[in-house]
Amino acid sequence: MKWWSLITVACLILAIFLPSGVLKGIFIFAVLGMIAVLLVLAGNLLFNLSTITDMKELDKRLKDDHE
Repeated sequence: MKWWSLITVACLILAIFLPSGVLKGIFIFAVLGMIAVLLVLAGNLLFNLSTITDMKELDKRLKDDHE
């Protein structure tokens, strides 16, 4: 597991077990923020992978057209 997933799990556990109040709200927002960052990173990775495969297909087409 990466360090950010450990921090997310720790914040989630603290948010569950802390009595309601300001600290619980801070930890819940921290967990939501980390989840949002992970979703953005995952989307960016998927976009990069799809761009790479599109470029490979385009390269194949150009080579086929050139021959």
